[in-house]
Amino acid sequence: MGKEKSFVFYTKYESALRDLTAAQQGKILMSCIQYVTTGTVPEIKSQAASMLFKLIRQDIDEDKRKYEEVCAKRRENANKRYEGMRSDANGCNSMQMHASVTDKDKEKDKDIYKGIYNTRTHARTKFSNFEERDPAEAVAKITKIGGAL
Repeated sequence: MGKEKSFVFYTKYESALRDLTAAQQGKILMSCIQYVTTGTVPEIKSQAASMLFKLIRQDIDEDKRKYEEVCAKRRENANKRYEGMRSDANGCNSMQMHASVTDKDKEKDKDIYKGIYNTRTHARTKFSNFEERDPAEAVAKITKIGGAL
């Protein structure tokens, strides 16, 4: 205990808290906060308040245990994923391998885009002078090349 910034205070405590005075209710709440932040068990003079605090303390301890189990399991899974990414069966660095594949894909894409751009540029250059010609001649030329209007 000590690093925690919060804890769960269940509504199931309400019926037991109603039987106590406001001062005792406040003492239980402050005792819970003290227990969670410092880990020390405070001294409570009222027997009823002391018994309720012990029940609440059991829930706080159980919640903390469950939280630590979840954190440990997540940490273990994260380490497994990291180890899997760090090296494959051949001992190669797969993170670098994925980066190089990505770079190759980028180069391949760049070549494809260059080809598309060049094709469009060529088409514009080849057919740009049709506007200056007779429309009938342009239609005949496009039909002869294989285009359709």
